[in-house]
Amino acid sequence: MISKDLSVNHMKKEMYASLEFPIIKEAVSENCSFSLGKELILNEEVHFDYLWCERELKRGNEALQLYVAYRSPSFAGVRDLSASFNDIEKGRIASEMELYRIAAFSRAAIAMKKYMQESTLDTPSIRDLSDSLSVHKNIIEKIELAIAPSYEVKSSASAELKSIRRAISQCESDIVKATADFMARHSDQLMDTITVSRNG
Repeated sequence: MISKDLSVNHMKKEMYASLEFPIIKEAVSENCSFSLGKELILNEEVHFDYLWCERELKRGNEALQLYVAYRSPSFAGVRDLSASFNDIEKGRIASEMELYRIAAFSRAAIAMKKYMQESTLDTPSIRDLSDSLSVHKNIIEKIELAIAPSYEVKSSASAELKSIRRAISQCESDIVKATADFMARHSDQLMDTITVSRNG
């Protein structure tokens, strides 16, 4: 039984090789918008299940109709976040960059839903996929309120942080003023009036 299965698998591999299936997958993957799509295509195997093929052909046809009518939807913000989510599930605290990218990904999901809502075409298979996208606007807004596109934490992240940064700014201003006053009082004893801040 095992030898028969191995023989069948060997025959399939030879058939795929003659059809240049890997070359086809590579060519298709070059048109993917982000890494997960490319990975999915490159790892795809030939399917013989009629229902699976019928469903995917229908989705492909609907996607083509959408593209012809409305061009491609925006994929800005779409990226592979699986590694971040795996680490977060294990208890690691997400970094500022990861949080902002999660918000950007969610914004992309909102954009995709809007793209489908504005479509007047009959595309139930694609619409089922877009309807399954889950978005949480309140979480997005909280992340964007706290983290800038540069991945820096904004002062608006919390009242306490805002207060601390205001105090730091006032302290820096006081240092500059004190330094200027010192140099003015001792100008005849100084070789120059250049000041440098080092290591805070």
